[in-house]
Parts: sequence; structure tokens; C-alpha cells
Amino acid sequence: GSPARVRAISRGACAPPTAPAMDDGFNLRTLKDPVFEAYKQLEAELVSRFTRLQAQRAELHKRQESARRRREELITLRVELEHQHAAAKAASYGIFAVCYRPPNMHAIEVEARKARRQEIANHAMSLFEEADVDDDRELTVAELRKIEGDNAERVMR
Repeated sequence: GSPARVRAISRGACAPPTAPAMDDGFNLRTLKDPVFEAYKQLEAELVSRFTRLQAQRAELHKRQESARRRREELITLRVELEHQHAAAKAASYGIFAVCYRPPNMHAIEVEARKARRQEIANHAMSLFEEADVDDDRELTVAELRKIEGDNAERVMR
């Protein structure tokens, strides 16, 4: 409206004009309901996708854990086979077996532990490199969540 009315409104002297009533059959609810229905459908779809993603993430973690355990078992099996081979070789020397110096069992076990630790370290490094999207050698919580899943916040502390 007029400049005098604008000044009066700004001083609080009179209330601003209200919107005229729409008597031509216009109903805000008829427009609002489809929008909220679409919003509910989108929200349900997002929840569904998030649930599927969480299930896939859990399955992936199970498979990774299974692969890690298999790797460790194979490393241990290799060491045991090397030990059996050394024992069979010593037995094959017959009376000359006293001349054969069998490998130190402690040394073999230490080597097996080193090999397992190295394999675990290599696996952890590859996961870190995959998760570090911006190559800054520091993981954000979002990047850490790719490795640790829901435990990312706990690991970050």
C-alpha cells in the first residue's frame, strides 16, 4: 500500500493486511495431501534402500572376516606342512639323521606369526588406501565408516 500505511505497519500501529479469503473452491489441503504422500513414498524408499545397504554392508563384513580367517588358517597350515616336511626329511636320512639339524620350531612359529601380522597389515593398508578418497593420509568418519561400518565413531575416539 501507501507509504503512510507502510510506516504505520513498521511502527506496529496497525496489523498488516491478511490474505483475502478464497471462496472460489480453492482448498490448500487438496494441494498439500499429494505433496505429503509423495514425501512419504520417497521417505519409505530411502528407508528401504538404507536397510538393504546395511544388510549388504553386514554381509560384506562377514565375507571379509571369513576371508581373513581363511588367510590366517592357510598361513598356519603352510607352517605346519613345512614342519611335517622337515620331520619327514630328517627321518629319511636314517642313521645320518643325527647329522641333520632340524629347523628350530620356535623360529618357524615366529616366522608364521610375522607372516600373519604382515598379511594383516597389508590387508589393513589396502582397506585404508581404498577408503582414503582424497589421498590426504587421514580418514574422516565417513571414510572410516567404509572400513569399520557402524563402529567408526567408536574407533575414531
